Amino acid sequence: MKTPANIYIDGENLFYQLVDILTKEGLIKERTELLKIDLISLFIEAVKDNVKPINVRYYGTKLHIISTMGEEAHEQSKKMVEQKTAWGAWLKKQKIEYVTAGNLKARRRGDSVVFQEKGVDVTLAVDMVQAAYEQDNLHFVIVSSDSDVIPALRIVKQRGHKITYVAQKNQLNKAIVAHADDTITYSKQDIIKSFNEANK
Repeated sequence: MKTPANIYIDGENLFYQLVDILTKEGLIKERTELLKIDLISLFIEAVKDNVKPINVRYYGTKLHIISTMGEEAHEQSKKMVEQKTAWGAWLKKQKIEYVTAGNLKARRRGDSVVFQEKGVDVTLAVDMVQAAYEQDNLHFVIVSSDSDVIPALRIVKQRGHKITYVAQKNQLNKAIVAHADDTITYSKQDIIKSFNEANK
């Protein structure tokens, strides 16, 4: 019997992964240049047999302009806010719900300022557990390699739901693989293809 599917994407971790690959390939110069990519193509294999439409949730941090840590941090955070606005509009076009989860923290490291996301995995895990209790016979597709989601996966499993883990081939978390019914991977080449398709 076909079942409804929910895709839960740890957006911050996925975004940094995409930026890392695309910058190394010379397709973008920095994170603020990533505005479009066909995300659905990376996950479609996991839900090809599910009831449509698929509920896709992308968990990302709330951004704000940093005005108390110098001009460099101010300009960098401003560009990040502008990029996130465009990125959110692109996700909406792909019928992906953007869920604001946690905040982006700025910290000084030597002479530079680094940005770190906090709280995304907690909100994602809570939403998974809530859905596991509120509905029956769901298919949970988890796009996160963060071990913090494992307690939520255990509850999902105990409630009798199906779990599929989706990740890049060389970044599999073996503990998450062990909790999933299926594991589906995508490659660096898949990411490049998805980026090129969206930016023709």
